[in-house]
Amino acid sequence: MTTESSNTNSLSTVYLPDTLFSRKAHAGFAAEFTGLLEQSGTPWQKLSGTRDIWARDYMPVEIAPRQFELFRYWPSYVVKYPSKLRYITNGMAVFEKLMPGEKVQLSPIALDGGNLLLNATHALMTDRLFTENPDVSPAQLLSELEHVLQCRIVILPAQDKDEIGHVDGMVRFLSDGSVLMNEYKDAERPIGDRLKEILAKEGFDVHTLMYHPDDNPTDLDATGIYINYLLAGDCLFVPAFGGALEEKDAEALETLSGLHPGCRVFPVNCSDIAKLGGLLHCVSWTRFGSERR
Repeated sequence: MTTESSNTNSLSTVYLPDTLFSRKAHAGFAAEFTGLLEQSGTPWQKLSGTRDIWARDYMPVEIAPRQFELFRYWPSYVVKYPSKLRYITNGMAVFEKLMPGEKVQLSPIALDGGNLLLNATHALMTDRLFTENPDVSPAQLLSELEHVLQCRIVILPAQDKDEIGHVDGMVRFLSDGSVLMNEYKDAERPIGDRLKEILAKEGFDVHTLMYHPDDNPTDLDATGIYINYLLAGDCLFVPAFGGALEEKDAEALETLSGLHPGCRVFPVNCSDIAKLGGLLHCVSWTRFGSERR
């Protein structure tokens, strides 16, 4: 895969769904986040015509400069509830308003954007890829995706209790040769050990980041999960939660700052949207090259 500079405005622009601004429940978060984007000098823009705030999942993936692939957005954790079908966003319609004239390849594979992380040589996703595409054999899925993405695919185990099962809540690329993963402890230590084993076998240098969803009332709640940050150019926006996690917020900020030398780091209070199951990477859409890999 080719690379492109991460310093141009077009690549570092952060795109946010208009539903984030139209719903009163998210007004405080939207105001704080956009205020920090402006304070940092990071350009941002609204996505028009969205039905839900999780833009990462339904927007096309730019797998190389101006090479867009739109996977099928039909997640089982949404469509199994008939009342939630109204939240399914037509990613193509949103994209065509944003970038008229740009070509997009359509894929029949069901794959949320939050379950796909790319660097120059690898694609990371969880095994939810297989359960979301039950009519296609794993071998065929991997063959088709390798052809589309032009890189090696690494499948990681999703947490059993995580209904959504996206990789961006578990692991992130730090560079082409290193990754960051949640520091799973106690009952979740086995999945942490398995993740480390798979990633190390692929040749990655594995770092860990604190992980504190311990007191969350539901498995959907993303409070205490710091790895779903957003990197745009040289600015790192990190989830913060306050309250009982205030000290952990500061520790996570310090750790991530050390892992991203040269970046300016901004904590963003995500306590409201976290209860809905997502954080900063989930609510945003960015271009290829906007995140340093």
